[in-house]
Amino acid sequence: MSAWFGASKKPALTEPAPAAPFEITCPCGNTLSGDRLPTHQFVSCAQCGQKAFVLPLNVYPLTTPYKPPSDGAAKSPDDGSAAAREEYPDDLKPPVSSQAPIVKGSKAIGRKVKPPVIPITLPQDAPPPTPSLVDRWSERLARRLHSLRQSWRVWHTITASTFVVLAVAGLILWRQAAISSARQLVDAATKAGIEALKRGEFNEADTQLKQAVAAFDLLGIHTDASRMVRQYAAEANAAANLVETPFEEGLPELRGEQFSREWKESVRRHYAGKWLIFDSYAERDRASLVANRWKFDLPLQVAGRTTVVLLEPSSGKSFFPTGDDSARMILAGQIEEIELPGNDSELRIHLRGDTYKIWVHDEVLESLGLHSPDPDLHKETLDVLRHQTESLGLKE
Repeated sequence: MSAWFGASKKPALTEPAPAAPFEITCPCGNTLSGDRLPTHQFVSCAQCGQKAFVLPLNVYPLTTPYKPPSDGAAKSPDDGSAAAREEYPDDLKPPVSSQAPIVKGSKAIGRKVKPPVIPITLPQDAPPPTPSLVDRWSERLARRLHSLRQSWRVWHTITASTFVVLAVAGLILWRQAAISSARQLVDAATKAGIEALKRGEFNEADTQLKQAVAAFDLLGIHTDASRMVRQYAAEANAAANLVETPFEEGLPELRGEQFSREWKESVRRHYAGKWLIFDSYAERDRASLVANRWKFDLPLQVAGRTTVVLLEPSSGKSFFPTGDDSARMILAGQIEEIELPGNDSELRIHLRGDTYKIWVHDEVLESLGLHSPDPDLHKETLDVLRHQTESLGLKE
């Protein structure tokens, strides 16, 4: 190869290069022919017009083809004979190295060496390692735990399902038993509660009528009779929890500080949560900034101060007079606060607006000792109670 590069650097030969024809077959089947040029060229097909690339002339010198020896004896070019020297020009002879070629793997410097044949073998699986005693016990323990977890999940599901079924069944049975008991109890409790009210046994009446109301709620009964029983129960609750300590005794320090600790403790101990039943005229509290507050003047003097009841009803506002009108009403209310303004001559009793009750039954007032012996006054009381019964939509 180096001799060729050296020959290419010599001056060009004087005789012209021999012609080098070419012959190319076009994809359309036509044959393209001609002579090669010193440079490459593109020849167009006369049939389809497609261009074909043609290599240029060979610029490298031609070598003498190898001739085998005629006498059959193989002669090496390295034996120094004249025949061997005449086969190659002096400037094109390959260099002779005195050293043997260096072979590295399948490649050699100076000559080609056939790589050794490497046999192809299929991969073989190595036998699994023998597990140790700890590994065997760990594997057994893992399998056992997995089995226990699976069993626990199954038993957990079965137990939970059984518990739910039993709970639902128990709830159904309990409700059925409660409904059956309520049906048997409602009439007897109602009768016993009303009779206890007429006898003045208010605690017993409160207990019996509460049972009757609970039975009505459980049975889902909302009739005129059940509404009247609920009214009896509300009046019995108020009668059973009336204020027992007179205000003169329970509030001895009326002229003390307005919000003293003794005052608040006395109100909390004797009056907070207790009930008042009163018959008075109701009118709007025009001195208050609250729009829906009604005022009741009680015929009661406490340490020279008049007693006023204030009520802000959360419902049933249509039962109370509007504007500047006043109306006689008989109510029961639960005490929330007792206020004693420093520069005022009134003792103000605030009632809860969510628990007050409009009174209906005259026999309960009679049992409480609030029955008037005057026939005319009694008739007026009955008229007020009848009007309030109609306002509430109750029917005997």
